[in-house]
Amino acid sequence: MASDRRLTLPEIVPIELALPSGSWFTLYQRGWDDADDDSLAFLGGDDQVYGFATPEDLCGYAIDHQDHHLGLSPLWRDVRRRSRAAFTPRPDDRYDLTSQSSAGQRILVELLEFLRVEVPQNWNHDPLAGLYPRTGELGLPTLIPAATPTPSLRVWQWAVEEVDGRIESPGGAPAGPSAVSSLVTAVPLEEVAPGVESLWLGVADAGAYTLLHRDIEAGWLFLGPPGTLAAAGSTAGLVDFLSRGEDPALAEPPWLGLRGRTDLDVEPYEDNVIDLDQLGLLLGAPLDRAAAAALLDVRPLVQELGGWLDLDDVLRTFDEDQPLGRFFVRDLLDIVGGSPGALSRLEERDVDLLTESWTACMTSIAGRIRWLD
Repeated sequence: MASDRRLTLPEIVPIELALPSGSWFTLYQRGWDDADDDSLAFLGGDDQVYGFATPEDLCGYAIDHQDHHLGLSPLWRDVRRRSRAAFTPRPDDRYDLTSQSSAGQRILVELLEFLRVEVPQNWNHDPLAGLYPRTGELGLPTLIPAATPTPSLRVWQWAVEEVDGRIESPGGAPAGPSAVSSLVTAVPLEEVAPGVESLWLGVADAGAYTLLHRDIEAGWLFLGPPGTLAAAGSTAGLVDFLSRGEDPALAEPPWLGLRGRTDLDVEPYEDNVIDLDQLGLLLGAPLDRAAAAALLDVRPLVQELGGWLDLDDVLRTFDEDQPLGRFFVRDLLDIVGGSPGALSRLEERDVDLLTESWTACMTSIAGRIRWLD
């Protein structure tokens, strides 16, 4: 008989677990048993789930570590390239295990299996039920009050306690909700250096945090001397670089006020989280107005990077007489504008040529990044 089990493509997502000890953030690989590798369901080690007090703490650990059961997954590389905002769980990925629910039971079963704890076969059966006295037994009234938990609730509480006792930080110290995040007192970047923005770029399979200043007269300025983009693999690495204040690049405006500061919030806003690798994939995909607009929006950034990094090949690629440049200024503009002939021209595009041109530009940009951590 054919199985009716649906295949779920593996996906690593942040989740929040509300337990008696508090709320914990961790990572869950949905569809892990369909993965063709040795990775498991949760971020953790043997018989241990790694829990964190905040999404920021979870992000900081994930970016810098892969010695855990999710590190074997081919998806882990992309997880480490995510921005901090991507470690905040969606509403459907928040589980309150302090009360019974069908969604909570599903994730509780996954947790028990991961922790190698026996999963109850019947959540409505209390294994200790036979030990309780029955009403009128031996002619005596029962000593159990009417408010005794139902069998299903007793089994639920046992399962939750098993999980709660195995949530720990990777170092072994409790990762409780009492942990204080440095972001509580972090100062927004723009309050210290007006006009300076934090920027995250996904480029050539790496995630880079850097700084940007857009000036109408002086043009765009990027962190680092001209010809170089100074960037870190995490917000912590970027703050550490700024706090040391030793780099000559920080000796001039607009970065001067950032030197020596340890209290800065350098997490980029959503519109400054730009995955150039993912945008490049759109060149070979069916394009609607939203996708075309997303590509058009990033063109000025790529051109400004090309100019700052002294990459003539990048600037040339985006000229209007080149295939990629012509695709941007003609085809993408027509799609966004609703031109009737735009979609028919898309069928004639040379996807391989456009993708190769984009990839070559990203490789050139990545080659000029000076990593700070």
